[in-house]
Amino acid sequence: MPYCPTCGYEYVKGTAICPDCAQDLLLGGPRFCDNCDGQIAGDSEYCVECGIVFEKDEGETSIECETHPGAPAAGVCIVCGKPVCGECAISKKGKVFCDDDEHVKIYQNWAVVYTSAAEYEAEMVKANLELDGIKALVFSQVDHAYFIPMSRLASVNVMVPKEKLPKAREILKRLRSGEEEDES
Repeated sequence: MPYCPTCGYEYVKGTAICPDCAQDLLLGGPRFCDNCDGQIAGDSEYCVECGIVFEKDEGETSIECETHPGAPAAGVCIVCGKPVCGECAISKKGKVFCDDDEHVKIYQNWAVVYTSAAEYEAEMVKANLELDGIKALVFSQVDHAYFIPMSRLASVNVMVPKEKLPKAREILKRLRSGEEEDES
């Protein structure tokens, strides 16, 4: 069955492009990360959920460390998207971070409630959460140096305070189903 490598939705045979993401659909089923069980978008070279870089051949990767050019990246920071080698990477609870201490602190106090390939979509989710009284942050891994969409290579995370995560998930579930909140 064809599925979208960006959003993960499956479609009936004959559909070639995801109507939501405008991505070409792939045949088969979604792939999942061996480290965190997060869904892997299409031919992604790393997991956006945990930051682990996938090896191509015998320990080789095609991503290089941003700080040490030529050194293979061991991971990609899940907050900013910076590729880091084993020397630069900070690993906390199976997640990869760059050497910016603020990113670890942010992730310890905040939780990812939504991931998208499109910044506008993440901003809409943030706005809806804030309308319901939940502070939200958007962290984009999209490289704005390119003039072409690089959605297959980056993700945009919407984060909320950890204590607000259950309420935020309920709000997103309600939004997806199209239900109106009772005002009684």
